Amino acid sequence: MNKRADYRWADSLMFIFCFVLIGIFILGGTLKFYAYAVDLRGEESRVLFDSLLKGVVDGGEINEDVFREGEGRFNIFKASRIDKKIIEGQNFYFKVEIFKGEVREKIFEEGTRAYDVECGLNGKNFPVCYRDDVIVKNKQGEEFKVRILAASNQIGEKV
Repeated sequence: MNKRADYRWADSLMFIFCFVLIGIFILGGTLKFYAYAVDLRGEESRVLFDSLLKGVVDGGEINEDVFREGEGRFNIFKASRIDKKIIEGQNFYFKVEIFKGEVREKIFEEGTRAYDVECGLNGKNFPVCYRDDVIVKNKQGEEFKVRILAASNQIGEKV
């Protein structure tokens, strides 16, 4: 039988030490995980590009509604399923140009227009852009070139 009280204190101190050590590891791991900044600008610009392309090109052919003017004219936001408020929120930009030969037939441009120039620049605070040309035909067989530039400068928050 152990009648000395110091043995119990040693167990208690070791118990507290283990809890403190485990808490330090949990806190350290959590801080390390949440310290990383996430940059999804490249992926956002690619998703914007794909949405715009689906709105302008329908089943491999150019959407004939694109050339409609006046009442009932083509709404690129509705056709591409993009919320206009998000594009106008100062972090996004897109330009869709439709060429027939070398002549530009139609242009859609929304968002922060300075991104058109800033897309060619490299740096942490400049937008990340995705641009590409797609050749499509209409139902009559005429060839059109669709040039799309999509840019995102929505800096990700720390996770």
